[in-house]
Amino acid sequence: MVSVFFLHCDFKKEDNIFFHTDMKEKKILLIVPHQDDEINILGDLTFTFRKNGADVFVVFVTNGDYFIPGTIRIHEAVNSLAVLGVPAENVFFLGYPDAFNKSGVSHLYNAFDEPVVSRSGFNHTYGSDDFPDYAFYITGEHNDYIRCNLCDDLKKIILDIKADVIFCTDYDYHADHRMTSLCFEHVMGEILSRNKNHYKPIVFKSFAYCTAYYAVKDFFLLNLPETQLPNKNHTLSYFDEDDMIGHFIYDWDKRVRFPIRNITRNNMIFNNLIYRALSCHKSQRAALNFERIVSSDKVFWQRRTDNLVYSANIDASSNKKDLYKICDFLLYDANDINAMNPSICADGWKPDDDDRVRRLCFYWDEPKLIKVLQVAVYKNDEGEFPILLYSLNENTWIELGALPDKGKYLTFIFNDKVSVEQLELQFVGGKNFTVSDVGVYTNDHQCIEWLSVVKILLYDNFAYRYYLDKKQTEIPVRLYTFPKREDIQIVIYDEEGRILHNLYDDFEKKCKFIDNVNKYVVQAEDKNGKIYDRVLIERLGDIGGAYRRVILSYYERIFSFIQYTWPEIKHLIKKCVFMNKFRK
Repeated sequence: MVSVFFLHCDFKKEDNIFFHTDMKEKKILLIVPHQDDEINILGDLTFTFRKNGADVFVVFVTNGDYFIPGTIRIHEAVNSLAVLGVPAENVFFLGYPDAFNKSGVSHLYNAFDEPVVSRSGFNHTYGSDDFPDYAFYITGEHNDYIRCNLCDDLKKIILDIKADVIFCTDYDYHADHRMTSLCFEHVMGEILSRNKNHYKPIVFKSFAYCTAYYAVKDFFLLNLPETQLPNKNHTLSYFDEDDMIGHFIYDWDKRVRFPIRNITRNNMIFNNLIYRALSCHKSQRAALNFERIVSSDKVFWQRRTDNLVYSANIDASSNKKDLYKICDFLLYDANDINAMNPSICADGWKPDDDDRVRRLCFYWDEPKLIKVLQVAVYKNDEGEFPILLYSLNENTWIELGALPDKGKYLTFIFNDKVSVEQLELQFVGGKNFTVSDVGVYTNDHQCIEWLSVVKILLYDNFAYRYYLDKKQTEIPVRLYTFPKREDIQIVIYDEEGRILHNLYDDFEKKCKFIDNVNKYVVQAEDKNGKIYDRVLIERLGDIGGAYRRVILSYYERIFSFIQYTWPEIKHLIKKCVFMNKFRK
């Protein structure tokens, strides 16, 4: 019979242990540029963290005041976060200007000395009466619109909160998102490089547009799909070969995925948590993009902060003035913050043209254990990439191979941890390249147990309650874990709790259906009987499948009516009332 070692023991209900993990006394920090990006980036994870006992803090970099008064956007954000369970005292507004690509207004990211003037007429930070800007809140004075002031505010609030986990927007196509991402990374580099720094939060970054706000419109399908790989056919902010997905750390197969709760998957929009939160952003009509934002998972890329390079003394065979860029947490910089396409330039150490050695040297004051070595280079032109060699002493050099293109990492994992006091890297061949990052790590991964994920995949989809055609005879089943685990098995039961199949040693990893069994329970368990995930599969006949699709179509029509038709009707009613008054 089925094991019941699970935090939710209803065998006929889908569930995941992540939704029951104790997160009391844990701190989560979310940093986003605009009011509504809190949903695009973190979605219902905010609600999950709060339900699990964590304190969630949200920082808005701008006031979102390009078209709409900032005071309106501020209160919409507070109301939206209240729906997600975040108290108003945990919401902060830095009060910087909202801008847009090629808006004709000088962007804050390019303001080094003279304050910029925003489209709304401000040249300093501001908030509302009940939510003052952060600088005024802590010092009693507003900050000029200069980039260094933004970085200072970010640094102060990060160190003030000292969250266990930080989520931040990444290099989207919007100039304010790019600014937020780059300034955050610059600040994290300063924090991590401090002498005897002990603050090393878990950091995740995500795109607000291509994986949320402008993602594939697919919510009202029979089975809610996973976040889709951005592509030019379905994603509004996709830039083909220039897109950030596929460059640097943004390998789609290495994305970190988190499950979402049933209250977010609810097709009846009035009961859907994310729809209700989006509806608070009335000035943006943010709920229009509800169908794109909600998927069966939330997707991020991790930036490790446990890099031993930050505590090393660094030397180089040339260009020593740029050595600090090896440990500034930035992988690249903006060539043109206002360009529509991602216009990036290399940020890192570039050897001089006449440097024939091209060597980086890292020295530590005391021995360090090394398990993982990662190196990434970036080239703005075509041509051969350099070959990487490393040495742990002055006599022996080991070749690791050619470095990948597009700023991706070449990763080497030692069989056992190696104790070292120095590490040297040499780059042979190749031209016009910049070393954008060097990662030296003691462990395979940086994670904390209460943030780990175990989830059953049907195809590549985070599955919960899954519907299939009765004619289908099997379905591939896999397991997603973060961090990677090998001790979890997939067990398939019928609805009475009888074991039908154990896929732990099944290389095909397929759930094969029995003719007279239409409901299956698929569980992820360890060998001690602890259950991490439970998925329900139901096979539908022609009538059952048609009924489900009719219901979904009905819900979709309700959504369409509320978002598109009803506003037009209200506008016509107001117009008729006005005309009647005019005639009288």
